[in-house]
Amino acid sequence: MQKNERSLFPIILTFLVFMMLSGLYAGTTGKIRGIITDTRTGEPVAGANVVLQGTLLGGATDEDGIYIILLVLLVRIHWKRA
Repeated sequence: MQKNERSLFPIILTFLVFMMLSGLYAGTTGKIRGIITDTRTGEPVAGANVVLQGTLLGGATDEDGIYIILLVLLVRIHWKRA
């Protein structure tokens, strides 16, 4: 290896390690999507807050009662209705 090639080696190695680690993280998240409805009428509930317990993740339902929570770590989730 020449001197110029040796000075690029740490940069290339760092880049490759970063790319491998970012690929591992990218595959470990998902999304949760659902609909909130009134139990008596079956009508969608607009503006309801949905929060994953023990996290800072959550969202609000739209006018059709639909919510989406992104970047959820793929772990076992226990549902609890409030």
